[in-house]
Amino acid sequence: MAIQPIGYDAAGTMPKLSFDRLDSVRSKEQSPKAANVDAPKGAKAPTFAEMLKDVVEAERTAETAAHDYSVGRSQDLHGTMVTLQKADISFRLLATVRNKVLDAYREIMRMG
Repeated sequence: MAIQPIGYDAAGTMPKLSFDRLDSVRSKEQSPKAANVDAPKGAKAPTFAEMLKDVVEAERTAETAAHDYSVGRSQDLHGTMVTLQKADISFRLLATVRNKVLDAYREIMRMG
């Protein structure tokens, strides 16, 4: 007799997941107090694509500033370094968000 992995049926396939129960539990858990803490109307969280676009723009700006300083078009070393640091911080933030999303995905897959 073969032992089936947890979550699989006798045929060895994973059953189709239904999120209807999860949605009903989630709606019951939301209290009126928590609903008042939502973001202001019209405000939305940035998507990953928007964040990526902003990081690419910051990297290009930093690259241009570094190039301008290196060829002598700009004498503003402080401004160049600030631009480079902003680009570095935005890239690190994007990488951290990506890693958190992947960790959450792996955790969900492990639960299922």
